[in-house]
Amino acid sequence: MMDSITILLSLLAGASSATTAVELKDINLIITTDTHGWVASHSHSDNDPLLTANYGDVASFVSHVKDQAINSGRGDVFFVNNGDHVEGSGLSDATLYTSAKIHGAELFPIISQMPFDVLTIGNHDLYDDETVGFMVESGFIGNWDGHYLTSNTFSSNDHSRIGSPYIILEGEVKHQKVMFFGFLYHMKDSCGTITVTDPADEVKEDWFISALAEGKAQNVSAIVVMSHMDLVDDAVSVILKAIRALDPSIAVQFVTGHTHYRGFKKLDSRASTFEAGHYLDTVGLLTLDVPSTTAPEEEEIWFNYRYIDANKKTLMSSVGMGDDEASFDTSLGLAIAQSTDAAKTKLGLDEVLACVPKIYKYGVDVEDENSLYKLYMNEILPRGVNGEAETETETETDYVHITSTGTLRYDLYEDFRYDDVIAIAPFANTFCFIDNVAGEEIDSLLKLLNVNVGVGEEAELPKFITSNYTSDGGSLKMFLNNYDQGVLVVNLAELRGVAVEEIVVVNWRADKGSDTFTDTTLVWKSGVSALFPC
Repeated sequence: MMDSITILLSLLAGASSATTAVELKDINLIITTDTHGWVASHSHSDNDPLLTANYGDVASFVSHVKDQAINSGRGDVFFVNNGDHVEGSGLSDATLYTSAKIHGAELFPIISQMPFDVLTIGNHDLYDDETVGFMVESGFIGNWDGHYLTSNTFSSNDHSRIGSPYIILEGEVKHQKVMFFGFLYHMKDSCGTITVTDPADEVKEDWFISALAEGKAQNVSAIVVMSHMDLVDDAVSVILKAIRALDPSIAVQFVTGHTHYRGFKKLDSRASTFEAGHYLDTVGLLTLDVPSTTAPEEEEIWFNYRYIDANKKTLMSSVGMGDDEASFDTSLGLAIAQSTDAAKTKLGLDEVLACVPKIYKYGVDVEDENSLYKLYMNEILPRGVNGEAETETETETDYVHITSTGTLRYDLYEDFRYDDVIAIAPFANTFCFIDNVAGEEIDSLLKLLNVNVGVGEEAELPKFITSNYTSDGGSLKMFLNNYDQGVLVVNLAELRGVAVEEIVVVNWRADKGSDTFTDTTLVWKSGVSALFPC
């Protein structure tokens, strides 16, 4: 695991260079990753400086950087996106609850307007068959004309790639050629229509070896591996080793993501890996000079990197425009912003649903008075899921809720909007329950889960938590969501010493055609509105 000093230094480097002018080198990468539908800027004060930039502003920024490169003759600029478009905001997921009934129906047309040179796919783009079908059948992937890269992501039906394996692009200024690949970590839980192969296997295939040979024949100046994986994922080292076996000296840059932080690591004297945040909090910039053909192979390459806060004034200052918004906004940028605003209005994302007395944080200890998980487990779920007893004899004390702490993704702010419903709980998992679970069993189950699975996504939280319950006494009805079902059933079966098939799981209001349907997203819409009416 990357040490905390590396990450801390990376964060400090980004903060110290937030408003300095862009400095270009031979090859320059502008990067967005893990946006999860956050293309309309952040509406709450969740960062300093405020994250006021939308995708239109980023498109304008890219245009000015490319103009700067042309005017100075300094280098070639490539704008890339590292996947995970959906599951995170109203723009990406509110269409689940419209006639479209899929993620991204309003979002993908907005992304299609962006001037990306290369894109790759993320795991959250691959959990739902209907979403993948829309990306393919609507032409979203095909319209990128070979620039949407899925080196190890295939259709399960015929094992054809849903995108391209690689592409070689030539810069507009110095006409340097750069080879791009697009790898996803070895994802094993994608939807049924998709198969993701192990990168370690894929780099042994003839196509990869031939691609590297083609790049060498065309004298590419660098290889960029779009890598939707942690910057210290083992696959990064595996892919680099495969490249180095055929080309020991070429510049190699990994553009990583998935883990939602800012980070950089030098891999060898001519390779590095760089991750640029999430939720459009960061516009990453990675620049490098290519050694001359006469330079010795041991000559080191210095990779310069910046984390530019997605604040419109910061982007403007970075291209030397100060407060001159009229000059900064390009026609394409304004068109993208207009499309974004229109989609938000159509989906009603700015509608205020509740007036919350304080901010609840999802990443703090569950016993903290400001804990969002504490509110969720002991107030939201009891109202939304077991608020109505299934039999006349059941009471509130007959229930317990259990969840993994990756369920919630954003804080609860005072002016609670429809957009926040999905930002907080974007995954739309249905509920189910297991009957007759003793309180003592739940004690043991939590210990087993948090030993076997480890800590949660947030450092202050264990992997699994429960609502309040009594350990002694009778049995409980244990509610869970369908995403957690597999690991919970396996561990409960282990605890009881029985086969998995003997654990009976009952779906609860999971029929999407029913008036009583609810899920982990909708329960927030009703729950917060009931708790904190305006």
